[in-house]
Amino acid sequence: PTLKAQPHEDVISRIVWCNLVKGFITASWDRKLAITEIETGKRLRVLEGHEKSIFWCEYNPKAHLIASCGADKSIMLFNPLMSDKVMKLSGHTCSLVSVAFGGEHQLVSLAADESLKVWDLRMHKVVQHISEKVHQPHPLPLTALAFDAQRHQIVVASSAPQGLVLQGSLHVQGDVYTGHYDTVIGAAYNVDFDQVITLDTRMAIVWDCVTGERLSAFYLTQEGATTFGFDSN
Repeated sequence: PTLKAQPHEDVISRIVWCNLVKGFITASWDRKLAITEIETGKRLRVLEGHEKSIFWCEYNPKAHLIASCGADKSIMLFNPLMSDKVMKLSGHTCSLVSVAFGGEHQLVSLAADESLKVWDLRMHKVVQHISEKVHQPHPLPLTALAFDAQRHQIVVASSAPQGLVLQGSLHVQGDVYTGHYDTVIGAAYNVDFDQVITLDTRMAIVWDCVTGERLSAFYLTQEGATTFGFDSN
């Protein structure tokens, strides 16, 4: 091996690459996520919030979000540049096996009881619940989850991949609507870049003043913002 790092005190259950920090994200049974720099092996940041072992994590490069899940039945959302969690999602009644991003604004979670939930990350709410009765029976428990972005469908697997039989198609809302879902509390113009930033209580969006297109967005580490402004320095 060209690099040896020890970011955890227990078994590492998952590792994913994060180009934003030029390093990798690891999940562990020690209830922590760690971000480690690839060049030096230095641990840049430890992300905490889970009460029990973490079994899975996933990174969304478009939304700059890490989603993690495990034995405590909850999903934690983190920004890789910040130590505090962005949001905790609760709703499952047993341990979680895996999560997968369905586009920029949706997340799918798979629990040990083989139930799945589709979350809207702009509202932090469940928009679809899929029980084990929806898909075809299988002899082994579901252990893997993926999202087929081209067909907008969920794929699960035990011994072999299997597409879900849904009552309706899974629509990625972010491909159509790109604005706020909460009340906009302010807007500010950046003269240097000719951009406008709008802010609600959960998320900030950067807009191109010439084309009107949404350029980027990021989630706040804490909800409840009431105003904002630029630092002149």
